[in-house]
Amino acid sequence: MNPAVLQEILRCPRCGGDLHISAGALICPEGHSFPCSENVVDFSSFDAIDPLQQRSKDSFGIEWSQYYSALGWSPEELGAETEMFLTYTRAMPNFFSKRIVVDAGCGNGRYINILNQIAVPPPKLVVGIDLSESIFVAAKNCAKFDNVIFIKMNLNLIDKILREPVDYVYSIGVLHHTPDAKGAFNHLAKCLKPGGFLSVYLYGKG
Repeated sequence: MNPAVLQEILRCPRCGGDLHISAGALICPEGHSFPCSENVVDFSSFDAIDPLQQRSKDSFGIEWSQYYSALGWSPEELGAETEMFLTYTRAMPNFFSKRIVVDAGCGNGRYINILNQIAVPPPKLVVGIDLSESIFVAAKNCAKFDNVIFIKMNLNLIDKILREPVDYVYSIGVLHHTPDAKGAFNHLAKCLKPGGFLSVYLYGKG
C-alpha cells in the first residue's frame, strides 16, 4: 500500500483531516485511527449500520468469501465477465484509462480485474469499496495490481472520505441491497468530477 496515494485520495471520515500511516493504521491529527493492512483501509467502525445492511454484509461476506471467491477470475471466464461489465456499465474501455475509478460494492474484485485488462493504459487508480469481509478476498485477488486500494466501509460514507472528486463510479448489483437506494445513489453522484461518469446496475422487479 502506497502511503502517498492514500494521503492524496483519502481524508478522515470523522473530522475531514489529513491521514498518515503509522503502525498499521491511518491516523489523523485529531487522533482518529483506522486499521490499515493487506491493502485494505477499514473505516467500518465509523458509524453503526442498520439491520438490513448487517444482513447484506453477512450474506455477501459469506457468498464472496466462501462460495465465489474465485468467480470471474479464470481465463475461461474473462470474456463473459468483460461482456457483462461493459453491458452493465454501458461503458467503453477507454473511459477508464488514466482515470481515478471507484468500484462501489466490489465483491471479490472481479470487475477490477476486468478494468485492468481492458483499459490500455490502465486506470490511474481504482478504489474498491465493500462493507463485508469479502474486501480481504478482493485485496488478495488484486494483489498483482499496483493501482488498486480497498476500503471497508458503508457506501454512504463515500463522499466523506474522498478528498477530491473522481472520474468514474460504477456500482453493479449493489444499491438495491441498501436501506435507501436513492440516497446511496446521491452519495455516489456527489463524488464525481464535472463531466464524470456514474454507472449503476440494479435488479429488475419481477
